[in-house]
Amino acid sequence: MKKIFSLALLSLMAGSALAQDTAYKITGTVPTDVTTVYIITNNDTRQVDSVKVSNGKFEATGTKQTNAFITFMKDRQNQYTVVNDGTPVSIDFNAKTVKGSALNNEFAAFQNKVAEEQQKMQTVYTEYRNTEDKAKRAEIEKQLDAIIEENSAAVKNYVKQHKNDVTPAFYLSTDYYDYSFEELKQILDPGTAYYSHVAMLRPKAHLKNLAKRQPGQKFHELEMKDPQGNPVKLSQFVQGHYTLVDFWASWCGPCRQEMPNVVKAYEKYHESEGFEIVGVSFDRTEAAWKKGIETLKMPWPQMSDLKYWECAANEIYGVNSIPSNVLLDPEGNIIACDLRSEGLHQKLQEIYGK
Repeated sequence: MKKIFSLALLSLMAGSALAQDTAYKITGTVPTDVTTVYIITNNDTRQVDSVKVSNGKFEATGTKQTNAFITFMKDRQNQYTVVNDGTPVSIDFNAKTVKGSALNNEFAAFQNKVAEEQQKMQTVYTEYRNTEDKAKRAEIEKQLDAIIEENSAAVKNYVKQHKNDVTPAFYLSTDYYDYSFEELKQILDPGTAYYSHVAMLRPKAHLKNLAKRQPGQKFHELEMKDPQGNPVKLSQFVQGHYTLVDFWASWCGPCRQEMPNVVKAYEKYHESEGFEIVGVSFDRTEAAWKKGIETLKMPWPQMSDLKYWECAANEIYGVNSIPSNVLLDPEGNIIACDLRSEGLHQKLQEIYGK
């Protein structure tokens, strides 16, 4: 699950990142039954503005930060984002067109392509939900995966091709989890036009967090309590064998979905090879934590400080989404991180040769 960063910190940093204001004028056309168009700035859904519609027309004027992203929403499925570059913009939701600066015209054209892929994805997903045949569902899952992969590749390609303007920051501000550590390092190039945009605060913070659990480092100590309330240290469990330090929580849906895969790896390699797992929980209550351990049938050592997202692993290992993990060698060195699904089994097979 994704953690929401400190709102106060983001607001403070945003003030210094985009100091200059630029006047904007955006006019638009929507279906006549629409009464209000909603406005979001820089993907910040905490503060939503709106403008009234009269006879299918609306107009928004004022000043916002230079190069801020201003999103106009007719509804969740119909929205356009423009860059506040000082050039008046006209948005026609009926014709699905945007007329403004050359940058905004190109930006809108790409948004249309992304929207088409999302609509295709929704159509296929609806078919999936309405299908009971297992074989057919498996086939549809492959279609969904292909669409998702295609859309992700298109966005990544757009980012690479637009190093000289700010629009990549709009996608990176929400899609940074789709990038590997090495990909993100390359993309977060100070020489790009988008690097200093306020929307890049979260991708930068994510890269900093990822760096804390990259291969080549010695494991970082954690001191918490086990389910019986006894003080424990991570170092008690990680010497002399390969160890997966697994960050999870009983309330985390993706963690619960992934756990049978982790259990399978433990059962395959623990007795025969000495493979160990240590669970580090982001739970808030002891009862929920213990019930999760029992329900998910995790026989390995567990530890937690029961501090939810304030868990010590958040700062020490940069874990701000779960499930997450680090794999340690017998000397306690990190050799891999964030292994999921088949990736975990492939890595263990590589280590143990079976």
